[in-house]
Amino acid sequence: MASRQLQENKEVVLEVVKLNGEQLCYASQSLKNDYEVVLEAVKQNGLALNYASYELAENKEIVDFILEAVARNCKAFKFASGELKTDRQFVLQVANQHVGSLEFACDELRNDKEFMLTLIEQCGGVVLEYASHQLQRDKEVVMKAVKSYGCALQHVSTTDLAYDKEIVLEAVKQHGSALRYASEEMKR
Repeated sequence: MASRQLQENKEVVLEVVKLNGEQLCYASQSLKNDYEVVLEAVKQNGLALNYASYELAENKEIVDFILEAVARNCKAFKFASGELKTDRQFVLQVANQHVGSLEFACDELRNDKEFMLTLIEQCGGVVLEYASHQLQRDKEVVMKAVKSYGCALQHVSTTDLAYDKEIVLEAVKQHGSALRYASEEMKR
């Protein structure tokens, strides 16, 4: 987009962002704050959320909008407000859209045992990758994770739990190739 006149023309900007969502960066500030324009940009490319106005990104009413962005690209959650990144229910919804978005959830939630157990229940053991190092050493959390996704064992390979016979057996029962993440001692 070139001229200020085009950058302020909602119809033109809508057509452009439908083709390339990241072109939202060239829209006028008022259109970066326009729900319809930003939603279309995000539908095309979740990372377009980066160019939405601060007011829009901070607005809790845009939950569906953020979820749309995350469904397109898990990294879009990086651009959500700090408040949303600490909201348990919202983070659960986001994780159900794309587990990889947990990388951008607040540390407090990633270190919350009950929250991580709930996530494992909802999304599977793959979420262990995003748990805090402390929880990756917690036997209850790890056991629940490997029971649903044996290869979650890879996220505990540097801890004592990689030597835990019960955990390794559960992981291998769930997915045979999980054995490659067990300690050398356990492989024998």
